[in-house]
Amino acid sequence: MAKWKHTACPQCGSSDALSYTDGDTWGKCFSCGKSSPLNPNEETKMSKKPDQETSRETLDAIAGYPSRGFQERGITKVVSEHYGVKVTYDSDGSISSHFYPYTANGQVVAYKERKLPKTFAIHGALDMNGTVAKVV
Repeated sequence: MAKWKHTACPQCGSSDALSYTDGDTWGKCFSCGKSSPLNPNEETKMSKKPDQETSRETLDAIAGYPSRGFQERGITKVVSEHYGVKVTYDSDGSISSHFYPYTANGQVVAYKERKLPKTFAIHGALDMNGTVAKVV
C-alpha cells in the first residue's frame, strides 16, 4: 500500500494539505480540493495538443469510438455509454486509451484522453484545469 506524503499547497497556501505518493507528479489538496503539480518547473504528464484547436472532425472521430464497461472498476457498458466515455485498442486487443467528454452548452467541446497506464492529453477547447467546459 502506498504511503501518503504531504506538502504545502501552492493554490491555497495550506502548509501540508497537498497529498501525494512516491512517483506522483501531481498532488491533491484536501484543503481547497485542487490538484497541483509537485514541481511546477518540470514537464508534467498532463500535456495539451499543440494549439488546442482540435477540429470538429477529430472530436467527431473520437465520438465514433466504441464504449465499453470497466469490470475491474465495477462500471458497466451502459454507464460508459450514458456518459459518453470512449476507448481505443492496441493491436493486441487491450485498451490503449480512455476518452472522457467535456461539454459547454450541451455540446461536446473536448475530450480528456487517458493513455494507459497514466498519461493525459486534451483534445479540443479545454484548459488544463477543466475550466472552459464541464465534465459530462
